[in-house]
Amino acid sequence: MVRKFSSYWIAKNAKGGSLSQRGQFFSPDLILAVVVFVGVMFLFYNASATVFTQVSLMESRKQLEENSHVALRSLVSTPGEPFDWENRSLSDINSFGLVKAPGVLDSNKLTRFLSLLDSNYYYVKSLVGFGKYDVGLDLVDPTGYVLVSDGNIAIPATLKFVYTRLLYYNGQPVALRGVVSYAK
Repeated sequence: MVRKFSSYWIAKNAKGGSLSQRGQFFSPDLILAVVVFVGVMFLFYNASATVFTQVSLMESRKQLEENSHVALRSLVSTPGEPFDWENRSLSDINSFGLVKAPGVLDSNKLTRFLSLLDSNYYYVKSLVGFGKYDVGLDLVDPTGYVLVSDGNIAIPATLKFVYTRLLYYNGQPVALRGVVSYAK
């Protein structure tokens, strides 16, 4: 004859005493396991949030650098469209450019651009291609003296990109420094 044992009979007759005594050892183990599990989940959540923030910041920085490079490069590489845009109204300008020949800044174009940047900042920066980013331009001579400085830089900036190009201005070598920033 085969005898079947229920889990109740096994628990009652097993070494260690009755069913109620064995249950007392189970409770601290369960509490410890829950505490460890919750702790691990909390650490995982914090680590994943930090990684997500860093990845998001890297993607934003990459986008800022790409947009800034394209926009600032077009300013210092092309004469703009139309070629004589500095003599036209703002509505007639298709694109800005600050050079009259490769590597040579046009003082009239620079003066007009900075004037338009002061009076119609948001329109001009969107036309150049800066979009949601703030921009500032500095013209610096070889001794470090700032000849011209204009624009609007976000302070404090979450992201910042500086683009420097060596050019000639009125026969003298200068550095045109474009600072593009973003603040959330």
